[in-house]
Amino acid sequence: MMKKSTRGAIYSLLICPGAGLWVLGEKKRALVFIIPTLIAVMLLLTRIFTITQTIANQLPITSLSPEALVDTFKLLYAETHRQIYQDPSIINFLWLILAAMILSSISSYFVGKKQEQETT
Repeated sequence: MMKKSTRGAIYSLLICPGAGLWVLGEKKRALVFIIPTLIAVMLLLTRIFTITQTIANQLPITSLSPEALVDTFKLLYAETHRQIYQDPSIINFLWLILAAMILSSISSYFVGKKQEQETT
């Protein structure tokens, strides 16, 4: 059987920041991590879709042949990929999510440790 501290840290790392705290019964503390993470993910996806849509609107579609569509999708992917990695807002969202994962995992670990000590 896995310890509460380990399970909480793993949940916060692999499922969602705050998930470990939620499982450990610290729902208010969990929401401190879950809500900002969900907002950051929504803003991140919105920014990526906006970039992709802007690029797609600029691409000329001259033919509906499979070869032309494949070339268009390759160009769309390459340009989207290039712009995403140059956009500072996307980098900031990713750092925020990573920080939430790490801090939530640490918090979950210590809450789990405290609960383990109280039961022994």
